[in-house]
This record gives sequence, C-alpha cells and structure tokens, in this order.
Amino acid sequence: MSRNSLPLFQKSKMTSNSETLHDPYLEWVARQGVPVVEDFGIDIRKVPVKPWDRYGMHGAFCHLKGRDDFLSIFAFELPPGGKSAPLQHICEEVIYVISGHGSTVVTTEDGRKHSFEWGPKSLFSIPLNVKHQHFNGSGLEPARFASANNMIFVLNRFRNEEFIFNCPASFPERIGGENYFSGEGEFIGIRPGRHPHLPFERHRLPAAHDRHPGGLAGGRTTLDADHVLESRRHELLACLLASVARLADDVDRV
Repeated sequence: MSRNSLPLFQKSKMTSNSETLHDPYLEWVARQGVPVVEDFGIDIRKVPVKPWDRYGMHGAFCHLKGRDDFLSIFAFELPPGGKSAPLQHICEEVIYVISGHGSTVVTTEDGRKHSFEWGPKSLFSIPLNVKHQHFNGSGLEPARFASANNMIFVLNRFRNEEFIFNCPASFPERIGGENYFSGEGEFIGIRPGRHPHLPFERHRLPAAHDRHPGGLAGGRTTLDADHVLESRRHELLACLLASVARLADDVDRV
C-alpha cells in the first residue's frame, strides 16, 4: 500500500516525530533566562523583568494567548543612565515607549551616526539589520518600552540565532530618505476612520540635532523605517500598542 492511499490519521502518525514538533523560537526563549508572561491581556508596565544578556537590557517575553506564528512582543527596561548592547538583527521591530526618556543612535552602513530622542508614547522603527543602541537619558528613572517584532517568524524560519543577530547582509533600500533622519521630517496624516484606536498622528522623526528643544512635545512622534513586507502588519501593531497604552492611561485615571 502506498503512503498516499493511507488514511489521514496514519499519515499524521508517520510524520509526528521530534523534528516535526521542533520549535526553535520557544527553545530560544527558554535559553534567555528572562520571565515569560502569557495571558489574554498583559499590562506591560507591570511585567517583571530581568537582565537579558542578548540585548543588554532588562526584559521579558509577553506572549498573548491565541497568538500566531508571525508576531511577538517583548518588554524592555533600561535602568537610570543605562544603555543597551549594540544591536542589529534581521527581524522587523516597532518600539513603543511606555515611560522614561532617552535616545537611540543608528549607524548606517556608510559609518554615519544618526540620533533621535524619544519619550512616553513615542513610536519608532529601526531600519532592517542596521546597527543601533538605546540610551536612557535620565539618571533617576528607568525607561520602559515594548518591542513588537517578527522574531518568532524569523527564528522559526532560519533556525539560527547567530545568523539573525550577526547577518553581514545590508539592506540600503530599507534605510529610507535622508529626510527620515534630518531636517523637518515628513508628516503623514491618518485618514479619518481608518485607525479608530490610534491616538496620535504618524510623523517622520528628524534627528535630535536638527530639532529644537522640546521637539518631542507630547511624545507623539515616530521614526518609521521603510518596511516592505511587514508595513501593514506593523501599522496594525502600532494601533495595538497605542491602544494598550491608552487603556493603561484610562486605568490610571480611575
């Protein structure tokens, strides 16, 4: 009897082996030594964090029940005066700042450094596989932010941590225009009714040295890298993270 003529349950039995059930992402999670919080809803402000060597920050995994195999959320915290490890990775990432103030330095392939500041409710995305580092601008208060990323998809696809965090490939087409880092930036208004849960307009955030003090008024600004495959998904993530933050603000006022 050929395999194609076997009943479905027998086919499943033949393919149900340890390799089929292998999950590189969850195995990587287990090796990180930081908390894993899983629930239908997670208050990222209160998630316990521990030192995360890979990122050089305190962090935790925030796994929503019913999540898919494409998106994951991490909680990060920088201690007062702290900084992250130098980072680069081939996973897409959108960062939403929950509390604290700081800055991020992005180093492009030509060696130029671009810096920008962030504060509560800031939203930004780093160009793919570009070197960057986060800094807490306060010597008194920690800075906490959420990272929405597709690490689960990338790690399960390539199954190689070294490749993801030390890939030599560059993606110049993902850097975006010069105005993304300097000058007045670019304002992109959101069409009314398209994103009812997004409590701010999207902006291109110019570099810190090209903006006057207080340029982050209200913190409602973003640095948006040129995402291609993930642009729509990250737009949805932005809405999700912003909605979570707005609900947290409502809880504080009760």
